[in-house]
Amino acid sequence: MDCPRCGSINYTKDGFVKGRQRYACKACRYHYTVAKKSDVKSVETGRMALELYLNGLGFRATGRLLKISYGTVYAWIKKWGATVDLPR
Repeated sequence: MDCPRCGSINYTKDGFVKGRQRYACKACRYHYTVAKKSDVKSVETGRMALELYLNGLGFRATGRLLKISYGTVYAWIKKWGATVDLPR
């Protein structure tokens, strides 16, 4: 994991921030964290849930298909649904 600021591979562990490992670059002294794989997966799952819902699948069916709760599907639709431009 390279430093996002200078690209250096010389870093040290520097504690935790909100449960994530924090790193300090030895070259530029920049502090950074790396996204968890679960965060990336949840964004992909959220996109898929939104797409399935927009294609006519209900909250519960979408939740069953993606193996997440329908409440999570509902929250994601409520959060991201307004940002989608629907074809007219």
